[in-house]
Amino acid sequence: MKKAFFALIFLAAGAVAMHAQADIKEAKKNLKTAQKAVSLYNLDNRANSAKLEEGVDAIKLALQNDELKATAAPFLAEGDLYLAVASRDVSMPMLDPEWKTVDYNAAQLAYEAYTAALPLSEKKFESEAALKGLSETAGYINNAAVDAYNKKDFENAYKGFATMLKIHDLLTENGKESFLADDAKVNDQYLFTGICALQAGALDVAEEYLTKLLSRGYNEPGIYESLFNLYQAKGDKEKAKKYLEDGLAKYPEDTGLLFAQINLYLQEERTDELVGKLEMAIDKEPTNKSLYSTLGQVHDKLYQAYDQQGNEAEANRHFDAALKNYEKALEIDPEYSDAVYSIGTLYYNKAALMSQELNELASDYSKEGIKKYDALKAKIDVIFDQALPYFQKAEALDPMERNALIALKEIYARKNQLDLSNEFKDRLDKIDAGGTISSSYFKKN
Repeated sequence: MKKAFFALIFLAAGAVAMHAQADIKEAKKNLKTAQKAVSLYNLDNRANSAKLEEGVDAIKLALQNDELKATAAPFLAEGDLYLAVASRDVSMPMLDPEWKTVDYNAAQLAYEAYTAALPLSEKKFESEAALKGLSETAGYINNAAVDAYNKKDFENAYKGFATMLKIHDLLTENGKESFLADDAKVNDQYLFTGICALQAGALDVAEEYLTKLLSRGYNEPGIYESLFNLYQAKGDKEKAKKYLEDGLAKYPEDTGLLFAQINLYLQEERTDELVGKLEMAIDKEPTNKSLYSTLGQVHDKLYQAYDQQGNEAEANRHFDAALKNYEKALEIDPEYSDAVYSIGTLYYNKAALMSQELNELASDYSKEGIKKYDALKAKIDVIFDQALPYFQKAEALDPMERNALIALKEIYARKNQLDLSNEFKDRLDKIDAGGTISSSYFKKN
């Protein structure tokens, strides 16, 4: 009985061994198919293009075998395949406009395969092949990252730029020349990675690369502006201010840092200080319409504040300054909707503030009171009429501009033109119900 039992064990063990041998044999066969696919493609790119897909399928099967997976060979073959696919998808569209590129990031997969091969390389030719593959892959990863950046796909941009830095580190650690030939290029790569990560909302990644860059001794204005924006986004206001102050102390004339300071002052409503900062910015960029518009908005806020205090002289000074800056923005771009709408709002708000005084006079039925009421109402009507053409133009530029529609509805109601007031009420109701206004009233009338 014992003999029979042990015989069964040996038979089972033999079966397992035979199965394992069959598995490794099949895996090696798939590996050869994958390697051959790359060789055939390199011989004739156009005729043997489809071989790459066969090779990709084969290498996936080969990598299912644990024994083979413990060696560098299948990962080198995988890297070569995906590198060839990345190369093909750059060259073929130039030869064939109908060419459809693969729906995966072949260069990234090549990078992952070569990095997997490197620690498994037991022979020099294997490690050399992995490093050579990484060096060649870098160009395709860079192109994809730049393309993503140009399309404002910041997530894939930062991931690509980060991979470039990892390849650089692997090459230099192994005594190979890197495509990032000097510290300046490496620093730029850190900056691109950090800024794109920040734009993508990957704040922890952005912090990692930007702080590393600062620790490398990088000391340009852009790093301070980026760190300010990063910590603003993370909600760490004190840290954000510290980096902004450090940057301005070193680069007081830098436009980017000045704009960052302006944004901070806008958030903190430091209107008095903003005027000087915006005027400095305008001196640097005298054709920047948004700066004039922003300065106009600051003067507008100051006008309203002084009006509430009853300081008529200061209120009028800031009203005139606001109007002047909005008009300057329109000189630069007559179709600049922000400035068009802002002038309308400036007049409208002035009339609305004056209407508060009118309401107080409404209860005075004396002859003198009625006279004052009528005189003030006439002034207010003139100011509403000054606002009207700007709201009309704002609606013509953007029929979905809700605030312009509200103003038009109210002004026409005051003028007792109820048909027009109702027209804009209907448009507002449609927008509020989730609808779209496709055509402008004033553009067509």
